[in-house]
This record gives sequence, structure tokens and C-alpha cells, in this order.
Amino acid sequence: MQEVFDGLERDWRKRVFIQGNLSKQETLNKHKARVDGGDESVLFGLASFAEGVDLPGAYCEHVVIAKIPFAVPDDPVEAALAEWIEARGGNPFMEIAVPDAS
Repeated sequence: MQEVFDGLERDWRKRVFIQGNLSKQETLNKHKARVDGGDESVLFGLASFAEGVDLPGAYCEHVVIAKIPFAVPDDPVEAALAEWIEARGGNPFMEIAVPDAS
């Protein structure tokens, strides 16, 4: 996340609030104030911004997902289910992993 920020042109960096520089609530408040004032604002956040954040309407117009949280496929029950899905001609990734990650 920091590398992406560092790679932005200077003009863009002025518009970005990056997770970790302020508290989560301060970051959200500053972002909302900037949007309310008609200014451009971008939030860079990862895991802790994935849940419990309410950004309705203009506060959240675009989302880029850096990494989808797929579970580690080491559960024997999941392995048996995957084998069963494959035996019927299905795709375990699409039928198990993708729905679980969403």
C-alpha cells in the first residue's frame, strides 16, 4: 500500500489518506470532510477497513480490492467436498472458495 502511494504523482498524494497515519476514525472523518467540501479524496486501507466502515453515497464511489481473503484449503472436510464436486464435473474453486471469500 505504501509503495503504491509512493508511486503516485505529487498532486495525487495530496488527495490520499493512507491507513496508519491517523486513527481509523480520524482518517474517515477527514475523508468525509474533504468530500463534503467538494474536494477530491482517496482512502488507502487494507484489512481493518474491510469491515465496520460505512461510507454511503459520494464517500465511496470506487473500490479496489488488493487481495481477496481466500481460506487456506487444508481442511479435510473441504478437501472431500472438493473431490466430490470434481467427480460431478464441477469446479471446486468456483463452487467453494469464491463464495466463501465474498
